[in-house]
Amino acid sequence: MLIGILMFPIYFYMTPSFLLAIILSFSAQIPLLIDGFTQKWKWRSSTNLLRVTTGLLSGNGMGLFIASSIIWITSKSIY
Repeated sequence: MLIGILMFPIYFYMTPSFLLAIILSFSAQIPLLIDGFTQKWKWRSSTNLLRVTTGLLSGNGMGLFIASSIIWITSKSIY
């Protein structure tokens, strides 16, 4: 997850529209939620590869959300 979050400066140069960025960033959290809840309900046990994969997806989603939010907030500021 840390690697994904550290990539958020890259998103400043290639951020899609705000609505698309929000949809993508929240969609990237779904695999992490599914993985976490299926482990909590003891339906299965996770592997390290699955944890790394869901962590990278989630971290990239958070980085995209942070970058697009900063861009959106700074574009709306009144001088």
